[in-house]
This record gives sequence, C-alpha cells and structure tokens, in this order.
Amino acid sequence: MVDQPLTPSSPTRLGPCLALVLTLLTLSACAGGGGQPTYRDHYEAGRYSMALMTARATAGRPGGSSDASLVAGLAAEAMRDDLTARQWLQPIARGSGDTAARARAGLALIELRTGDPLTAARELESVSAQLTGQDGRDAARVAADAYDRAGRPNDAERLRRRAAGMYETTNRGNPSFVAGGYTLQLGAYSTRSGATQRVTEVSSATRSAGLGEPSVEIATREGRVLYLIHAGRFRTQADAERARRTLGVSSIVAEAI
Repeated sequence: MVDQPLTPSSPTRLGPCLALVLTLLTLSACAGGGGQPTYRDHYEAGRYSMALMTARATAGRPGGSSDASLVAGLAAEAMRDDLTARQWLQPIARGSGDTAARARAGLALIELRTGDPLTAARELESVSAQLTGQDGRDAARVAADAYDRAGRPNDAERLRRRAAGMYETTNRGNPSFVAGGYTLQLGAYSTRSGATQRVTEVSSATRSAGLGEPSVEIATREGRVLYLIHAGRFRTQADAERARRTLGVSSIVAEAI
C-alpha cells in the first residue's frame, strides 16, 4: 500500500476505523515465532484474509484464545463478513475486561453498518467508558457519530465532549491542546508502520515547538483506512497556521478529529 499525500480534506470518522484502533491489545497470546508475521501483523497491514486465517488457526474455535478470536472477528468485520464476525466476537463479548469491550465495539460497528445506529451508539458509549486513553476517546467519538445518525444530537454532543475531555486529560498542562478546533497534520499513511516511523522522525520537532508528542489518528477517506499524524490543538485556524509556519516540518492545517 502506498503512503497518502498530505491533504486538508476531512476524513469520514466511521466504518472500519474503530475496529482497527481497538486491536492494539495488551495480551501476549499473539506473539509469533521464527520471525513469521503474526495474525496481528496481518491485520494491522490490512491483510484481513490472512489475519482471519491465521487467527482462526491459533484460536482453534470461537471462544478459544480470546486474543486470536478478537482479531479473527475484526478481520471478518473489515471484510464485511458479518456472519463470521459475529461467530468469533459474540463468545468473547460476553466476558469482561478490555478484550470483551473491543469485541463489543466490533459488534457495534456491524449494527452501525446494517442500519441500527441507536443500538450501536449505546454500545459504543458503554465501551468508551470501559476503555482508556486513545481507545476510549475513539469509541466515544464514533458513538457520537452514531447518535447523530440516530437523530440524537444532544447525545452526540455529550459524547463529543467526553472524547474531547479524554484528550485534554492526557495532555494536561499543555495549553496548545484544546477541545475541537484545528490541528497540524504531518502525514497520512496507509499502514500503521509508516505512521509510526513518521512519528519517530518528527517527535523531536513537535516537542521543541511546544506541541507535545504527535498522535496517530485513524480515519477513513473514500472508504480507505488512513493513519493520520497530528500535533497540537488550536482554537482558530489562524493560530494553527502560525504554529505551522514556525514548526519547520512539512505539515498542513486540518480540522481536529
């Protein structure tokens, strides 16, 4: 997959983006041997068919290894194979902990795609309260979009405030980070590995500019998953433009997501 050029167009914050970000697992069950790609490697590279096949072989059956079952279910969801996705996700969604929450998020995405946005919104809101950091913030943001689709603007705004509050909490003490507004986009990549390499390249410059560590935001644009490198939050476009001119790294001003 080819890295995407910088562009100011706004991504669509629905579809497979949440399922992708929620596979950043803390479990070690998927560690591979012999240097061979693991099912998580295949999934994060967008090789969903291979991810499903290798995760299914590891899990053995639905309800087996929860880590492998989760990746199998999310890979199937990404391929729009909802029957297979439910088969793998439902057994672990009945449990507790982060893995169960991620499985519930995958099932909620199916509801969102198949026409039940209110059910999806309520489930994603519940997931957002259980998960922490980036995962919780992304779940709250997609829940807000689902509430909008369900005709519940007040609930949508409430979840957007929650997502913004999670962001501000993780960056407390840095006045550049504020809810909403604008950000600097330092790259858009089709793979997580490309985005991670870009973060390593620019993090020194963003810290020196008072913008903190760059973050990786996952979004969809014209049906394609992109990993966006963002730094800073600004109340106005003019503020963001001033920061961009002094940063010294190739970037554009974009709407914060």
